Amino acid sequence: MRFILSFTLILWGFLLRGQDSLPVDWEATQLLQFGKQYLEVGNYPLAIEAFQSASFRPEHQASSAAIYLLGLAYFRAGMYEEAHQNFSGFLAQHPRSRYAAEALYHRARIALGHPHPPVRRRGVQDLLALYDTTRQASLAQDIEAVLQRHLFFVETEAEIDWLWHRAPLRADRLFVEAWVYRRMREGRRFEAQDAYRRYRERGGEVSLFAERLLALEQTVKYVEPGICRIALALPLFLSDSLPDSLAQMPVRHRPAIEFYEGFMLAIETQSPLIQKQVYVEVLDTWRDSARLAWQLGRLDALQPDVVVGEIYNDRSAQLAEWAERTATPQMVPLSPSASLADGRSYVFLAHPSAAGHGQAMGAFAWDSLGLQRVAVCSDQRRGTEQLAEAFSATFDLKGGEVLRLQVDSVYNDSTRDQIFELVRSLRAQRVDGVYIPILNNQEIAGLILSQMRLMDIEVAVMGGPHWWHRYENVDRDLKNSYQLLFSTGYMTAQKDPELANFEREYLRIYRLPPSNYAVQGYDIGMYLLQVLDNYDYRQGLSLASYLRMYPVFQGIHINFDFQGSQINRFVNIGAYKEGQIKKINGGKRTMLPDLFSPVPDR
Repeated sequence: MRFILSFTLILWGFLLRGQDSLPVDWEATQLLQFGKQYLEVGNYPLAIEAFQSASFRPEHQASSAAIYLLGLAYFRAGMYEEAHQNFSGFLAQHPRSRYAAEALYHRARIALGHPHPPVRRRGVQDLLALYDTTRQASLAQDIEAVLQRHLFFVETEAEIDWLWHRAPLRADRLFVEAWVYRRMREGRRFEAQDAYRRYRERGGEVSLFAERLLALEQTVKYVEPGICRIALALPLFLSDSLPDSLAQMPVRHRPAIEFYEGFMLAIETQSPLIQKQVYVEVLDTWRDSARLAWQLGRLDALQPDVVVGEIYNDRSAQLAEWAERTATPQMVPLSPSASLADGRSYVFLAHPSAAGHGQAMGAFAWDSLGLQRVAVCSDQRRGTEQLAEAFSATFDLKGGEVLRLQVDSVYNDSTRDQIFELVRSLRAQRVDGVYIPILNNQEIAGLILSQMRLMDIEVAVMGGPHWWHRYENVDRDLKNSYQLLFSTGYMTAQKDPELANFEREYLRIYRLPPSNYAVQGYDIGMYLLQVLDNYDYRQGLSLASYLRMYPVFQGIHINFDFQGSQINRFVNIGAYKEGQIKKINGGKRTMLPDLFSPVPDR
């Protein structure tokens, strides 16, 4: 009864606002809500049925949402012809709808896969026009990713040249990056350098991606055609006396075992679908330097294309020496320590560094939140300072103003007074956001947030990765009240159909629900199989260079985007919102309208 009353009051509030002259259709609103739920869990036939029913009803306030969502359901179901027709009809009927940009984006993506060049050309032109005019930073980023994949791998050079001469100035960088990528992949470095030089001479903005490509080493290692060889070096601590269940296994042994299980599930499910045969060699390191040194001889004999491991920094560094000596890419699966890759050419970090977290949140604060003046609170520890410095530099570069505030790293009798003065200064400085990247210091981070609530300071609050899993003693309602934002290298969208499929398969095989380590192992396995299946050393590019250049890969838990570097640059932004943890960026585009707050077409 309480739910029905709340639902009625919400809808009555919308009627009072009088933002649309069309009537409210209660049944259509309910159909849309059901359809949205089906869409989020991947039940596309029922979603299509619900949206069709809502769109066939007499015109109402949510008619445009119903038509758009029907097209989205078709798109998600792989019914691209129906989706294309639906989005075209939607754009003709509702050209000024709040969903028009999303409809155009999805229709253009469908066109990119069409066999006829004129249709593909129109899709690219639609994306370029949308890229040139959109003010949504997240949409612009998604368009960039789609265009990069298309221009790098699909389109002909003649068509790229034709499109480039007619593209808006804002897209000039995307075309030169595609041109440099193709020339470097073919071993035509001089032509790539010449194209980028001419681009810069006519006023083109700096492309860090193109410059990184042009600086890549060119040691190309032979890779046996038709075969992928992967070495997995993990501290599994296996012995003749294995425990009967995971619950009986020591806690320190579980991360590697669970990561291994997820990785092997990716191999088992994906290897039948790729063109190459897959061989995996597993080394149980026991986190023992002498044992690993002995096992490196096995790697010399195997000559893997890539080695994955270790999960501890000390053994990862030992493995990195072998990777550098043999020119073999090493994927460090769990550590975010940038020092592992410093000065090395073949070590890749699957997780973003501390600086990457700070840069991502700084860009998000400016681009998505629209903040102008942000206070950055630090306890002066090394990890915290890396986040704080990267955030400050990024936010300042974009035009924002940063106020740096510091507290002692150790809690004592004077710390509470110090935090009181720090928070009071926030009101005096009139900031519109606060960044609290404090790591491994839950007590001080929590006190800052509590004091802000006591003083009724209402600003956007952002934090580092520890605000999610480690700061669980900080009151959850307090974090929800601020809709606290945090950065993380890995995160799942709980209603993602791919996650549900993975969980079912993992449960079927291992009789246990998967941990975060298992999902990360699965994502790294899926990513490497896709890269290795597409790689051909005869193109004149080393596998390490190919990994740096590879386009964005969207996993269940981790997205991979090295952007010409050796550290994953993709950082997820999450939020405590409405009693839940919500993924704010990094997922597949859905643009699901809020069915309980209809907005009139403009």
